[in-house]
Amino acid sequence: MPLILKEQNFTSATRKYVDTPFQGIPGEKDVHVWITDLKVPHFIHLNFLESLLSQDELNRAEKFKFPKDKKQFVIAHAYLRLILSKYTGCLPNKIEYEFGRYGKPFLKKQPGSMQHLSFNMSHAGTLGAYAIANKVEVGIDIEYIKPHATMLDMSTMNFVLTKNEREALNKGGDHQRIRNFLNIWTSKEAFLKGIGVGLNYPPHRIEISQQLTQPRKILTTCDMRTASTWCLYTLDCPKTYVGTVAVNCPSRVLHYLHNPLHFFNQKLFVF
Repeated sequence: MPLILKEQNFTSATRKYVDTPFQGIPGEKDVHVWITDLKVPHFIHLNFLESLLSQDELNRAEKFKFPKDKKQFVIAHAYLRLILSKYTGCLPNKIEYEFGRYGKPFLKKQPGSMQHLSFNMSHAGTLGAYAIANKVEVGIDIEYIKPHATMLDMSTMNFVLTKNEREALNKGGDHQRIRNFLNIWTSKEAFLKGIGVGLNYPPHRIEISQQLTQPRKILTTCDMRTASTWCLYTLDCPKTYVGTVAVNCPSRVLHYLHNPLHFFNQKLFVF
C-alpha cells in the first residue's frame, strides 16, 4: 500500500501533494515527519505492540495511573519502533536506544553502520508525531487544543513566555490566543528537545520570532551560537492540534500521513 506523502516546500507559497512509495533514508537536508492516529486497528492486539517494547519501556508504561494513558504510551512508542524499523531494516523489538544526559534517546550505534539517523517523537490527544532526519538533529512537539478552552494560566504563561511574547499574546480573541500560545510553546519545546535538554532549560529565556514565513528562527537565548542554526517549521496538523518540528539547519519537511501498521505484515515479525 503506498504511503501518502505531503511535501511542504516553504521556499514557495505552494504546497504539493503527491502519492508516492516510501522514500527510504532522508536526504541530508530532509526531515520526514509522521503524523499518526494512535488508535489501534481492529486486527492488532495491544499485546502485540507491547511485545515490541523494551523492558525499560514496559516498566515506564506500568507507572501510569490511568489505563488510557498507559495504552497511549504503549502505542506511541511501539509506532516509533515500527517507523524506525522501516528506516534501519532492524526488527522493531531489536532496536536499541542510547540516552543523552537529560534523557534524549538516540539509536545505539551498530558496528560498521554508516547510518546517522536522528529522531524525536511527541504525542497528544489521539495523535502521534515523529521526526526522522539524517546527519542533523531534530526535535518535535505536538499539542491538542482542548474544546472550549478559553483561558491561559498566568503561571504557565510566565514559565513559557518572554515579556515581549506575553504582550503580543494579549492581542486577538481567546481561541486565537490559545493557538498562538501553543505555537510558541511547541516551538520552544521542539527546540529544547532537539538540543537534548528538554524543560531543564527555562522556556521563558528563549524568544521565538513571530513571522508568518517559514522557517521561524530563535531570536534570543543564553547561547546564540547553538540557537542560530536552528529552524522551526509548523506542522501540518488537524485544526484541533498545533505542532512544530525543529531542525538544526534549513530543511525540507516531508509529511507522511499514515498509520505505520498499515505497511507492516505481522507475520514478518519472528521473535
